[in-house]
Amino acid sequence: MMIGAEDRALRYRKEICARTKAARIKAHYSQAKVAKALGISLEAYKTYEKRSPLPHYLIEPWTMIMHVSVEWLITGSDVSNVIPMTGKINLNSANST
Repeated sequence: MMIGAEDRALRYRKEICARTKAARIKAHYSQAKVAKALGISLEAYKTYEKRSPLPHYLIEPWTMIMHVSVEWLITGSDVSNVIPMTGKINLNSANST
């Protein structure tokens, strides 16, 4: 049975949302901490883990915070699953105010 375009798009969105949540949990960050680091509301961030993938302008900062590649977020596969970084974003300092 062939899967329709709408079904594929829905499955794709669900997979990205699931990877968004999985990466945050693996990093031991709360949703609130990630939302604050991205400069968005907690409610907005929650939607990105439940039903609506991150908007394009948040993908790069999110991947830097989570230390994963854009490729992994989008496809679920990556050779290293880690971005070589010259600097790190410290969420602890973002939460200290």
